[in-house]
Amino acid sequence: MLFHELLAGTTPFASRKPRERFLAILRKEPPALGEDVPRPTRDAVRGLLAKDADARLGTSTKVRDAPAFSSIDWAALE
Repeated sequence: MLFHELLAGTTPFASRKPRERFLAILRKEPPALGEDVPRPTRDAVRGLLAKDADARLGTSTKVRDAPAFSSIDWAALE
């Protein structure tokens, strides 16, 4: 959710009421990021926010293997 907020400037499940926010996280799809965000980045955010845990980025595919993060030197980061 933080990744989405950093890119879009707003949380994907905004609500002033905590219960509504929680229900939105459980039931609603996050709003799509704009075309100004590169496709690999949009795909990574979509994968990280996937409702289905089996389809979520980081479950069956390592987050670091997503094309959006291909330019990161993971060894140097560690």
